[in-house]
Amino acid sequence: MKQINIPYRDYIGDYGSVVVRMHNKNKWGEDNQIKILLSGLQDDVAERYDIYKSIFNSEDIVGALGGGYDDDCKKALQSMYIGDSARVGEIKQHIRDIQEEDWKDLCPYCGINCFSGYDHYLPKGEFPEYSILAINLIHCCSTCNTKKLEYWKDDLDRGIVNPYLDDLSDVEYLLCGVNCNNGIPVVEFSLESTGNDVFDSLLIKHFARFDLLARYKDRSNSEISTIRDDIESYSGTLDLESLRTVLQDRYQREVLRFGRSFWKCALRKALYLSDDYLRMLVRTEA
Repeated sequence: MKQINIPYRDYIGDYGSVVVRMHNKNKWGEDNQIKILLSGLQDDVAERYDIYKSIFNSEDIVGALGGGYDDDCKKALQSMYIGDSARVGEIKQHIRDIQEEDWKDLCPYCGINCFSGYDHYLPKGEFPEYSILAINLIHCCSTCNTKKLEYWKDDLDRGIVNPYLDDLSDVEYLLCGVNCNNGIPVVEFSLESTGNDVFDSLLIKHFARFDLLARYKDRSNSEISTIRDDIESYSGTLDLESLRTVLQDRYQREVLRFGRSFWKCALRKALYLSDDYLRMLVRTEA
């Protein structure tokens, strides 16, 4: 998984802007108690933002401490994200705008689906004070958002990769095997140790939570068809080793963009290393 760009902003400035833009009166002409409550919480939230930034920078986010708010405060803090605020929309847009082109619309949790919304890495149910904190918001797909829910750790160990903090792009931990049965390539994905027990545990939990090995397998047929279409221009002109070189070159380019253990890269590598698959292509294209 490739580390995505961190949305550095004036975080407490975002908070203050959302509060200031709230109406002073509710629809009954009474003072807006939510705005009053949030204004009173601003200094406390600023301190909590400083704590979050501190543990974020030290990559010790599992030490985050939430709680301490009554129900009214929780609901008010959560409403900042749910409410129709131009500043919240600006925060969300900024998160996507600063990403590399390949990752603007791609879910960093799975690398399969297009972005469709935002996940609170530290769940806003437990940590309502971080509901609009940019570094706590991950642009992701609806499938991953639904599967993650409020989960992010087990006891004192993280269970979800944080795309802002965890850079595993140069580590080859996702493997793919290919077998050709009656002219049909069948793939299986698996995880291999990174040599780091902490990362290994994190990846196992992350992949299990998002059901990634099965989802990658399900998507492989369409990707194999795409790869096949990509090499059609070489039809009948390449032998097995030349075809391997073409596919390997495509793989290396993808690695530069997405990292060694991006699922499509693992698949491409398995295909160019498979003599059975290459022989099948040569026979088919001949």
